[in-house]
Amino acid sequence: MCIAYFCMMQTMFVRWRKKCLVLVTVLAAADTAAHPACSGTLTEPDWNTVYHSETLSLHEPANLNGPAEIIASVRWRTLPESLYRIIWNYAQFRKNIPGVRKSEVLLTENGRKWIYQQLELPGPLKDRHYVLESSNTGSLPDHHRYQVEWKLSTRFPLPDGDRVAPSVFSGCWNIQAAGEGRLIARYRLRIDPAGNVPRWVAQRGMRRYVRQLMEHLHELLLLKVEPVPRQSE
Repeated sequence: MCIAYFCMMQTMFVRWRKKCLVLVTVLAAADTAAHPACSGTLTEPDWNTVYHSETLSLHEPANLNGPAEIIASVRWRTLPESLYRIIWNYAQFRKNIPGVRKSEVLLTENGRKWIYQQLELPGPLKDRHYVLESSNTGSLPDHHRYQVEWKLSTRFPLPDGDRVAPSVFSGCWNIQAAGEGRLIARYRLRIDPAGNVPRWVAQRGMRRYVRQLMEHLHELLLLKVEPVPRQSE
């Protein structure tokens, strides 16, 4: 009797475990589909174009639930290597990227970097700070294609202070040559700044900031031509 009961419970446990594994797989796939990579296709029902010019388009999710999110698509008359060199050089973010008060590379390892950053926000909002893990392992320099991705990391502790750590901060760049010294690129950013900031406030602020960032990078690239970088740099 006891042996039969034990066998029955063991069978139920195995079935329950398999169902849990299937559920986790489905949820992971659903999260990936809901937040496409920089190289994914934007479909009209899922994304709205909120700004468009000859060189820049901004797209926001049609469904405004969840963290604030935006995608920028650019077409610039410059080499893809020039843009890549700027965005992979985290040590110079304070110089090249608006709103960055501090950017310190903590570790570089096998195509990945861990970076501590502090973002300066207008009062009365407190500055945000975090550690990112960023990767360029999806890049194909021989084909003039570059992929940079980043996400929050807990590998290094945050310094003490009154700064706020965002609960979500991830994104990516996909850059490729478009012929005749041009590039096409897509930039995606997803963030929940935490600190009781309403989602619509975060979305509006991000829209304004990303447009400013793209215009700033475009002007920066027009001023100088960067040398072709090695992927390990």
